[in-house]
Amino acid sequence: MQKRDWVVASKKLICLIVVSILEWYQLDISCNLTKQVHVINMKCTVLNICMIMVLGLIMYLVVNRLWLTMMVSEVIWAVIAMINFFVIQYHGMPFTITELKNFNTALNVLKSYNIEFGKVPVKILLICGLIVVYSFCERKKEELRKRSIETIALPCVSILICIIYILIGYCAPNPIKPRKTIGWSWEEAYGKYGYITCVIEDLYFKSSAINKPEDYSQENVETVCNRYINGDMERETQNYPDIIFIVNETFYDLHHVAEFETDVDYLKNIKGMDNLISGYAVSPTPYGGTNSSEYELLTSNSLYIMNSGVTPFNAIDLTDAVSIVSYLKSLGYDTLGTHAGPGINYNRIRGYADLGFDIVKFGDKYANLELYHKRWYETDASVYRNLEKWYEEMGDSPRFLYLLTIQNHGNWDFNEPEYDTIHVTQSEFEATDVVNEYLTSISLSNEAFLELTQYFKNVDRSVIICMVGDHCPSFAGEIADADLSSEEKALKLRETPLYIWSNYALTECDDLGSVGMIYVAPLLLRAANIPLSGYYQYLLELSEQVPIITSYGKYFDTDYNCFSIGEGPYRELVNEYFQIEYSNIVSEVRNTSFFE
Repeated sequence: MQKRDWVVASKKLICLIVVSILEWYQLDISCNLTKQVHVINMKCTVLNICMIMVLGLIMYLVVNRLWLTMMVSEVIWAVIAMINFFVIQYHGMPFTITELKNFNTALNVLKSYNIEFGKVPVKILLICGLIVVYSFCERKKEELRKRSIETIALPCVSILICIIYILIGYCAPNPIKPRKTIGWSWEEAYGKYGYITCVIEDLYFKSSAINKPEDYSQENVETVCNRYINGDMERETQNYPDIIFIVNETFYDLHHVAEFETDVDYLKNIKGMDNLISGYAVSPTPYGGTNSSEYELLTSNSLYIMNSGVTPFNAIDLTDAVSIVSYLKSLGYDTLGTHAGPGINYNRIRGYADLGFDIVKFGDKYANLELYHKRWYETDASVYRNLEKWYEEMGDSPRFLYLLTIQNHGNWDFNEPEYDTIHVTQSEFEATDVVNEYLTSISLSNEAFLELTQYFKNVDRSVIICMVGDHCPSFAGEIADADLSSEEKALKLRETPLYIWSNYALTECDDLGSVGMIYVAPLLLRAANIPLSGYYQYLLELSEQVPIITSYGKYFDTDYNCFSIGEGPYRELVNEYFQIEYSNIVSEVRNTSFFE
């Protein structure tokens, strides 16, 4: 063996190691939000670098060109790092391969943001530029030589060493990277274990989006279902009220997490309404994830038994799914589902159709839409006017209309300050124009909801309206009171306003308190005095003991004591619910009488 070949091969290996370390660094800083709390340790750092190296070494063995390997590898990882950074900034979750399904959604959303290149993107691009320039320099110096034993053996040995370390990292009795780390907080998982390992975990668990609950038994499910079967419940169309179900984009009351004063009460109209039931609904995720809130609301299925980051309308087959849509259709309702944005966003065009809406309308079907000055998104008021028109066009049967608004979507720095109608006058946080513009948007929602109820006061049919927010704005955590414990903050950031109003006297007008999203549909049906399926009866009884089941692994009793799922006095009840949910989603033997 020639000594020169070993030297050349060693130099090339060192180059690939250095490039792999730099690529890891780019990915690591792309998750820079995690550095506020969590720091990756050396063992996990090496684990991530080994994974990058394996791919780079395999590419090198295939192409036999160091310069080409370095350049292609670096461009790929730099692009992923850049995408990841902006996805986190504007969507609140890291980028994963499965999110490619949401590519069109991401493009539509990004149009509304002012993209700012801070220090992190500049660092990523700078490293990428240096490696690409170095690769081209190496291209001129690299000799085109036949493969030798040295040039093959050294990369192969390196791959073997990396793979052994990876196996130890995952399979040792005390693994460097536990099998399941992405739970209530992606920040903790990505911050402690690194981007690459968490992406692999995400891919592994998303191969099956639904996790079977502990001690699942179809017999146990049947035993519960049989207790609630309605038998010969009347199915003929009766004089049921029309139902309007509104999910209001980023509708949240910042007073819920922060102390401050404003020159105008931005929720004055709603607070002054008669015949109004109010409370809070606990969304699956803070800051973003509208599709997750929609799914829990419409199906009463918790995202807890689904793998972290699942986009329900993409990952779950909703054909013939049990939902408030299917149940109201069984009672003779005509149904309409609509969103003022494009149907491709989160694959709603398929999701709404699979849920069984008779009529589905997206942004291109709306007329005379309005914007608030320079904001990109259509106002609630103009969207509601379209809803009123479609309501009038529906038939004589009871009507169910589901609407997802878009007005309050971020970002909140479009308008000049003089267009803000709400201003923070006193606070313990920095009262920025972003906060004022957001509160102005909420004030517009407040005014539009009053106008909507005024319209329905004058129709000659009984109508009940439920409006709920889907999640808080992305900056809510930053201004939250410092005195809040981590447990209190996690819950309050997920508690969005919930209102139920009708144009006739409600038999129950007690405030709802704080409830999980999975309970909103049955609570609405109960307020509307509509007969309940066995499933909805079961959920309401469960809510009397466990009003909140979160997607991040906690549940709360009626005194708002917090317990980890699998622990506490109601662990068996909660697990029983998960078994019923799993049977509903996965089992081919669904107890139809229970769900309908």
